[in-house]
Amino acid sequence: MKKESITLKDGTVVIGDAFDKKDLKILQEIFSDWLIINKKTKSLGGRGLNVPDVFSEALFCLAFNAIRTNGTAYSYDCVMRGTGEGVQIKSASIKTDCHLYKQAGNSVCVPVVE
Repeated sequence: MKKESITLKDGTVVIGDAFDKKDLKILQEIFSDWLIINKKTKSLGGRGLNVPDVFSEALFCLAFNAIRTNGTAYSYDCVMRGTGEGVQIKSASIKTDCHLYKQAGNSVCVPVVE
């Protein structure tokens, strides 16, 4: 991951996180660790943990050529490299949770399930 500046559609320049294929190994480790922690938590009668924001946002950035804003661009989680359009990323660890987020506008729900 490296820092990269990007211009929003309104002309605002922000600094964000640019991910590349080298970051996939770390993301795979995060996912494996998340699965293990969830299993242990549930074995004690607890609820599953939310998906870490960096996990779903980094995957979105890698798949759709975007930059993770990391809080630097209003309420947008990511900015599309080609258009400067901001996107909010939602993730869900329960298969049916994505229907709670309207797929309209600039919001994307990423289902991540065990």
